[in-house]
Amino acid sequence: RKNKMIQNQTYFGSEEFHKSVSDLSQKAGMPISFIIKPLEGGRNNRVFSINYNNSKKLLLKAYFQHPNDQRNRVKAEYLFLDFAWANNIRCVPKPYAADFQNNLALYEFLEGNKLSFLDISEEKIKKALKFFIDINKNKKLQQAKNLPIASEACFSIKDHINLVEKRIERLKKIKNDSEINKKTIIFVQEDLSKAWERSIKHADEFMYKHNLKRDKEISEKDRCISPSDFGFHNTLLDSSGKLFFIDFEYSGWDDPAKMVCDFFC
Repeated sequence: RKNKMIQNQTYFGSEEFHKSVSDLSQKAGMPISFIIKPLEGGRNNRVFSINYNNSKKLLLKAYFQHPNDQRNRVKAEYLFLDFAWANNIRCVPKPYAADFQNNLALYEFLEGNKLSFLDISEEKIKKALKFFIDINKNKKLQQAKNLPIASEACFSIKDHINLVEKRIERLKKIKNDSEINKKTIIFVQEDLSKAWERSIKHADEFMYKHNLKRDKEISEKDRCISPSDFGFHNTLLDSSGKLFFIDFEYSGWDDPAKMVCDFFC
């Protein structure tokens, strides 16, 4: 019931929402008196600034939950950030408190700007790499084992193939009701589908040559903790030039090969 209210825009101005934020603030050790303001941005979620009477400012994230999507994105993001901060990684926002029942979480409010492609440099790529390495230095800890499986994680060749095939099948179902959709359907049927068939054939030949099995999963020691939706589209640069990484609601355990593809895509 409460997940449905999170999706209802009137909920965000309700007394129940204010009560949930108040309870969450107390859980975070913040004052019960605050001013809440909606912020622009957020594709699937709503974000707010919370200004407390002690001059502290936090970010509130209200996660959208679609009835057909059972992924617990608030839990994935909060546990990832909690793990990072517990292991002294400070290039991500600090997590303060979470309400998993109501899909709410409080985080450090980071002041900064989004990067343009002109801002990306070898130095920043190295910082991204260091962030990934630092997270995975601690993947044998018990706390790391409590992290969820990443969204659309793939642990076998079969998983990778199935994931792509599902996406292509979704594209094939586009309605033929506009000029751009007609062009898309032609591209999917004549170019994309044929390219995918060639890729599957190449993969099957490679597996046969190297005695690999489609359904054999990579070992647990070869899996990584992945930020998942990982790239410079999810970074902030503050006034001092420090780079912060944000948005980890799809994070968790995954194949490192997929993480590399996520980053470069």
